[in-house]
Amino acid sequence: AQAAGFNSTVANGLMAALYEMTRNALEHAESPCPVIVGYQAENGMALFSVVDLGRGVLASLRSCRDYSHLTKHDEAISTAIQEGTSRHGNRQGGLGFRQVFRALAELNGHLRFRTG
Repeated sequence: AQAAGFNSTVANGLMAALYEMTRNALEHAESPCPVIVGYQAENGMALFSVVDLGRGVLASLRSCRDYSHLTKHDEAISTAIQEGTSRHGNRQGGLGFRQVFRALAELNGHLRFRTG
């Protein structure tokens, strides 16, 4: 990312966002096959993607009693980006995606989060 024109603070933030997205897929998706991670950084632009064939955010959160009331994928995504949300229970972690969204917003970035 630094070679693509980002300062070290932004480059570190991008690296942390990609790491967090990958870690979440590995920890929560329960995918039957490996996670796919791709990235490109050049000319002051960075693009990265984390894809899995796992159970999705709704099923992951619903595995926890605290979120068993969720019924829709969009509700699950909205819940997942709130501080403290985790399939391990409310306030049992879950700071990662919120931090990713904040960092991207500060950079005027875009995030497409798909599930279901």
